[in-house]
Amino acid sequence: MIGLLLTGILNPPQSVAADRVRFAYPAKSLNYLPITMGRDKGMFQAEGIDLQMVLVASTIQVAALTTGDIDFSGAQSQVMAGAARGLPVKVVGFLTIKPSFWLMAKPEIKSMADLKGKIIGITAIGSSTDTLARFLVSKNGLTPDREVAFIGTGTTANILTAMKAGSVDAGVLSPPFNAMATQMAIARSLISAITSNNLFQEWARPTE
Repeated sequence: MIGLLLTGILNPPQSVAADRVRFAYPAKSLNYLPITMGRDKGMFQAEGIDLQMVLVASTIQVAALTTGDIDFSGAQSQVMAGAARGLPVKVVGFLTIKPSFWLMAKPEIKSMADLKGKIIGITAIGSSTDTLARFLVSKNGLTPDREVAFIGTGTTANILTAMKAGSVDAGVLSPPFNAMATQMAIARSLISAITSNNLFQEWARPTE
């Protein structure tokens, strides 16, 4: 026993290198706070994971997954669409049980009907902000692209900037940007995806 203890002291076990895991997120948002906190608090490191978070446009994340440039993606809409097309990707989990998005609009826009002829800011075509905006527009009797236009800004922060500049009339925002828009008095909430009853189930329901 003493010999074993001395051997352990004189020749301590070598620490095992953590596995590098690259997680791509499409926008700086509180939606990814659990991942960020887990990394900063050392939770992933404690499990032998060297988590690297990289900001990548949602439109190219599926391609990056298939080429091995990233290991995990936070762009669930694109991943699900890629899987539906037969690409070797799949959804393994969600960070939230409901989509934490708010459709924010200029103060003078009081209802969804008032969005006719207006422009909604989204992050990118095919993103969660895009599919949600189109769903809400259609659900409320308007025709996407014909009666309501959509402009991809790249990031959620850019949507807020576009709303402040007046280049879009509304935008799909996640925390903290929806609260910032309210504080700046440039927008009001039309619809909250996280509090609206059954909205998530309807939005996520497969279509024929």
